[in-house]
Amino acid sequence: KSEAEHVLRLIKGRNLSYPVYFDMEDNSTVNVSSSMKGQIAKTFCDTVTAAGYRVGIYANLNWWTNYLTDSVFNNSSWSKWVAQYNSTCDYNGKYDMWQCTDKGRVSEISGNVDLNFLMDASI
Repeated sequence: KSEAEHVLRLIKGRNLSYPVYFDMEDNSTVNVSSSMKGQIAKTFCDTVTAAGYRVGIYANLNWWTNYLTDSVFNNSSWSKWVAQYNSTCDYNGKYDMWQCTDKGRVSEISGNVDLNFLMDASI
């Protein structure tokens, strides 16, 4: 909850184009039960939603498939952002964003950048 409140302090008064995404990939929670991961996500998302912002969960394909399996993650009001560095995204569920590589290039930026596809423009 404190993480969500911190995010809200940072975005207060801003009109965001995209949801506020909560990155669930964390080695400290790898061995936490699926239901506890769900409770953590729900607390974060409910707090941010109550403040009037759209929310989503970000994780790589491995986490979506093996760790974020609690039914709470099927919440259709939460956007899903899947990272899988591949030519296609193999996630079987519905998702709104796909991070396809971390080796993209953008002029005026030295070094590699992540590249993402917006799959559902209604988010």
